[in-house]
Amino acid sequence: MSDYGPHTLQEWVQFYEEKSKEKLEVPKGFLFQWMPTRGFSVMKPDVEGKILMIYSTCGDGKFWRDVAEMLALNNGMTKLMTICIRKIEPYIRFWHWKIVKKLETNGQKRYFCKDELGRNVIITHKGMNEETGLPVYYVTQYLIKGEGDEYAV
Repeated sequence: MSDYGPHTLQEWVQFYEEKSKEKLEVPKGFLFQWMPTRGFSVMKPDVEGKILMIYSTCGDGKFWRDVAEMLALNNGMTKLMTICIRKIEPYIRFWHWKIVKKLETNGQKRYFCKDELGRNVIITHKGMNEETGLPVYYVTQYLIKGEGDEYAV
């Protein structure tokens, strides 16, 4: 499936499962949203921690990231968090983030970035993906300029 649709929910799920090689899961407490022309997303709000966790997306990733920001900001959350299983530097370029500082300890990298609005994005090594051999990263994007400055070294 090379376009954004329109596709049925079943088609989007089939595409996701074939590409990711895993079954779509919507854990309890997570929000599932889909649109025939955009795909779907699975997210979990942590109102207490002021974080919206993006668990999985399929389809138009930039659209779902904007939806996540809207949901977070309109519900008192000031951070988006996800786990990146892709090569991290192309991922950073895809989002138009600028690397401000990069640290490396024992081959594990940590990136301090700024988004196009000057907000902090902190990317931290989580571990290794056993299937691909690639590093996996936690990605935290602060939605309020100045938040996260204490971590931005």
